[in-house]
Amino acid sequence: MERIQRLLKLVFSTIYYYRVDYIRSFAAVRLFQLVVVLPLIYLLFVFLLDFLGFQSITKENIGQLLTNPLSLALLSVMGLIILLFTYYEMGFLMLLSYHQQKAIPYSLFGLWKRLNQKASYFVCFEILLFAVFSLLIVPLISSVLPLSITQHLQIPYFIADGLISSAEGKIIYFAVIIAILFIGARLIFMLPFYTVYQQATIWDAMKMSWRFSKGKLVKTLAMLVVVVAVHTIISLVVLAIVFTPLLFVERHDPDHAIITAAFTLTFAEGIALLAFSLLQAVISHLLVLVSFKLTDEKPQIIQTKTIRRTVMYWIVALAAVIYLFGSWFNISHLEETIYEPSTKVIAHRGFKDKEVENTISALKSAAKNGADFVEIDIQQTKDGKFVVYHDPDLMRLAGESDKVYEKTQKELMETRIWADGKGEYIPSLEQMLEKSREYNIQLLIEVKTHGHETADMAERLIALLDKYKALDVHYIQSLYYPVCKQIKELEPRLKVGAVYALNVGSIPETEFDFVSIDQYFITDSLIEKAKEWGKPLFVWTVNDDPEIQRFLEQEVEGIITNHPDEAYEKREKYDRNQYFLERVWKKLNYIFKGLTI
Repeated sequence: MERIQRLLKLVFSTIYYYRVDYIRSFAAVRLFQLVVVLPLIYLLFVFLLDFLGFQSITKENIGQLLTNPLSLALLSVMGLIILLFTYYEMGFLMLLSYHQQKAIPYSLFGLWKRLNQKASYFVCFEILLFAVFSLLIVPLISSVLPLSITQHLQIPYFIADGLISSAEGKIIYFAVIIAILFIGARLIFMLPFYTVYQQATIWDAMKMSWRFSKGKLVKTLAMLVVVVAVHTIISLVVLAIVFTPLLFVERHDPDHAIITAAFTLTFAEGIALLAFSLLQAVISHLLVLVSFKLTDEKPQIIQTKTIRRTVMYWIVALAAVIYLFGSWFNISHLEETIYEPSTKVIAHRGFKDKEVENTISALKSAAKNGADFVEIDIQQTKDGKFVVYHDPDLMRLAGESDKVYEKTQKELMETRIWADGKGEYIPSLEQMLEKSREYNIQLLIEVKTHGHETADMAERLIALLDKYKALDVHYIQSLYYPVCKQIKELEPRLKVGAVYALNVGSIPETEFDFVSIDQYFITDSLIEKAKEWGKPLFVWTVNDDPEIQRFLEQEVEGIITNHPDEAYEKREKYDRNQYFLERVWKKLNYIFKGLTI
């Protein structure tokens, strides 16, 4: 602990001495990211969609995308831009830290030129190595540095959920995650070595990091964990102090609460931005210190550059303008808060966290906990009837290798399925329709296809819904669009939607009544376009608090979640009596995901 304290003291003293350079550097990097990198990637992507004639990229047209030479070239250019920005952003901090710790005279432009000299490796096969490095290490680092362009790299929920839904899948999933974290941690020193050693290739730097990290990994990671923990605690304490005036105003002068809330939110955003920028600098310094064993009490050369008074005046004036504009924007945003969102809470396979998924008990529990809909999965059986079950086989929940289509409805209804020590029987669709009427809850019925359906499957499903007088009550959706089309053509009264596990771009053009899209691909512009087109949007599978908060505020048609109780509680809390302090915290929590109290 004493060594960590000594290193942190050295790091913070160095950053303070060179604070002018850090202000300039972070301002330049963020400005370049916002003004050049992100708009350029956006324009290239829009051009790509226009060239292909797509509204968005889905599983239906991705084959055309990947077989077109020009589209592949554009994708390569976008990938290269992202990798180069990642390299310059992180590499610049490494070089800056190295020169400061070694007390080597430098100029910011000189460091930029050094990075340019090594950028040549990005036009050869070694770019693939850097891409692998980025996929391994950047998400790990950016999980605590939410300013990076790569911060949203993650495994889509539906893939992770599918992997961990069985014992074998959990073992494989966590084994892969542990392997990725281990390899990423062993490569954590690659960037300092690559940027500092002029003759080192990306492959050379990887090998150096692998050798160097042996025996030092646990101590290094422990040090980073301590740094992040201390940073989080200090940030929360500072934010608590910032929120104190708003707490006082809300209770003693509520007429001015919204103005105070807006100024508080803007100031808190600035504090959070500054805190995360500081964390970037601290981690860069620590990696450099460990990589090159620079543990002396430095810097030997103290920064002599200062910001001229006239320049300082301009900086203060610009900061004031940004602060006032941000506060004005936040006033408008806080005033437009949805007080009674109409977003439907849809329980994913029932309340699967409490009961066995896709069962009567899960349906009942979801209804009791505030869900408006229960999403269920149906498949056709050997005798052409329907059961409520998700997987193509019975292995995960029943421990049997039989396929659903190999058994009759009666056989499946006699099959006991298990989850978390609880046992239930597979229900028929008829049972679900009866119970949904009893519990007064609507169903979002997802039709799963296995390739062994009867030719009249759609007719049988419609007839069954008609029998229970449910044609205008429940919704139908499917990943298999021909089924959606057939059902809609046969029975126009039914609400039919298409499920998109992949959708990059805007809202997909579709003839169906609604669309259901994985949250991984949801953007603000997509939500706005869906509202503009009058196309109801269901988002799945939304389990994180900030994401539930986001989609409630943006008032999408429905959120499909494993936590219907939490989503219902959040929705019901939106009222005009809610304190602005709580609203400000929620918005800050969404902007900088991961803040917790």
